[in-house]
Amino acid sequence: MPALWWLAFGSTWQQLVGTILIAGGLRSLIVLHVFLSLASFGHVTGYQNFKGKQNSRNNWFMSILMLGEGWHNNHHHHARAADFRIRWYEYDPSGWVIWLLEKVGLVWDVKWMPKYVVDKNGEVVLDMSADN
Repeated sequence: MPALWWLAFGSTWQQLVGTILIAGGLRSLIVLHVFLSLASFGHVTGYQNFKGKQNSRNNWFMSILMLGEGWHNNHHHHARAADFRIRWYEYDPSGWVIWLLEKVGLVWDVKWMPKYVVDKNGEVVLDMSADN
């Protein structure tokens, strides 16, 4: 894509190199830093749906940046699940994409998160009425 941008708007080789460095290198650097910071922020800031020995946390800001991967506490509790959404406001577009790919037959044997409900005390409990 950076080379196409240069073809449309650039004219010199210096502009091509600059376009590749900015549009290619900087983009990769930003994505890598956001991805690697998830493990740090995912254990320091946020809330926990599941208490226990592990100290992972759900962080809404990281979840927006990482398209749903910021629900780190949910991920630690159900590490093999394709989606990490438990509460209604937990945004998880990665899970939506996997759901769509399963529906059209491109992926199969997907392990989904069991259904949970939030009780009157705000605690997350397994939904016994759902088919888990």
